[in-house]
Amino acid sequence: MSLFKQYYKLLLLYVAFIIITKVLFYFYLRDNFSELSWQASIYAIFWGYKFDFAVAALLSFIASLFDFNKKAYAFVSTLFLILIVNIQIGDMLYFSESGRHVGYEIFDIFVDMKSLLLTAYSQHFFLTLTTLILSTIVFVIGFSQWKTVVITQFNRYYIPKKVILLIMSIFFIRGMSVQGIPLNPWQAGQLANNKQAILALNASYSVVFALTNKNKAIHQLPIPNVTKNIANQSLKALYADKNTKIDTPILTSKPNVVMLFLESWSAKYMQPYGYQNSTTPYFDTILKQSIRPRAMIAGGHRTSEGMFATLSSMQNPLGRTIAKTPLQDIKHPSIVDDLNKIGYSSAFFQGTSKETSGVGSFAQSLGFVESFGKRDIKNTQYPRNNWGVQDYDLYQFALTHIQSMSSPFVIGINGATTHDLVVPDEFLSQHFSDDKDLNTMLNTYRFADFSLEYFIKAVKSKHPNTVFILFADHTGSRIS
Repeated sequence: MSLFKQYYKLLLLYVAFIIITKVLFYFYLRDNFSELSWQASIYAIFWGYKFDFAVAALLSFIASLFDFNKKAYAFVSTLFLILIVNIQIGDMLYFSESGRHVGYEIFDIFVDMKSLLLTAYSQHFFLTLTTLILSTIVFVIGFSQWKTVVITQFNRYYIPKKVILLIMSIFFIRGMSVQGIPLNPWQAGQLANNKQAILALNASYSVVFALTNKNKAIHQLPIPNVTKNIANQSLKALYADKNTKIDTPILTSKPNVVMLFLESWSAKYMQPYGYQNSTTPYFDTILKQSIRPRAMIAGGHRTSEGMFATLSSMQNPLGRTIAKTPLQDIKHPSIVDDLNKIGYSSAFFQGTSKETSGVGSFAQSLGFVESFGKRDIKNTQYPRNNWGVQDYDLYQFALTHIQSMSSPFVIGINGATTHDLVVPDEFLSQHFSDDKDLNTMLNTYRFADFSLEYFIKAVKSKHPNTVFILFADHTGSRIS
């Protein structure tokens, strides 16, 4: 029991230092958070406790591996505490220059070590001096406690004890959860306020995450050169139609806006685009009544990429998404943000987990105030598929929530029915192909289309002043 007590004492000590330095971060850079009340700021600092415990647990477990020797344990555990202090305070300096937490930039620390130290000394002398003095005091006091360290003997109980500590640490590292998506920095976006998200996240966690996810960093990809002549020819081919004959309706009031990110829908398997069978009869009908382009340039291959291109009208990094990367922390233009500013309420709904591909938090970072996923949906009419709830149940949940939203509202919906090859037994399937998987996939389209019809008609009956925007969430098909 003394071993576990020692682990928790170190864990809580690390957490305490992280929280204290987060408070110092807020006061040192308070001009950057002037739009937040002190209550909102304190709430955000403590809201991020999962990040604090996660990095503290990782370091506490690593330190426990050295408890075979009193001085070794005291040295390593104290060194980690000094590391936390320096990263947290160093992050204050970095944030004052860049406006964001240090993360993947930690890889450049040895490249620019001299410049970083000179900048810290010249521009933040007192904070740098305080950090140096504090680090010295922490080391002297911390290491002097080596006599109180509880040693773990190398006997038959050694491995079981370490396994228990490992399991306890994993619990904290995953965000104090035994199920669902593991903890990630972008989940701070669930606060739906960029300033609060910054206060919630601690730099130590951000750095550790970057170091352990080095292979996921964004890298520039080579692209072929395009001549001006080729570019002009491409533009003329794409935009030859001036749309002069289109008679668009004039909106005289603020309409509700419903954006439907149709998960994995591919024009390849839809009759209006050339497929031989009618897999989406309702969509085909409303398409004839809609304003639509003949073709569009795809915005990406993942849901988060399609969302970014749609909501921000910006290009994704070539071959990558900005979700779950440091680029998500940058404030991007968003139509949802613009609508929020003129009085719209907003929410995002998805049939999968809120953090599948980081979509839920990403949606909130792009302006949606609320975000809901499959775990928020308790009552369902149809059995769930392997990814989440069926579209019909997702739409039913959204319809219920809309009733509590003020008008006008803007919502985004990304389903899960067409994210899998599962059709409810209650829904009568049709025969489209002798290929079993293809036939099942086409019937997921039919069921998704059936659910779409139910949803749109239900919204129109209660909220006639509503604009529906439908698009595939990304390009590509599951079966080609």
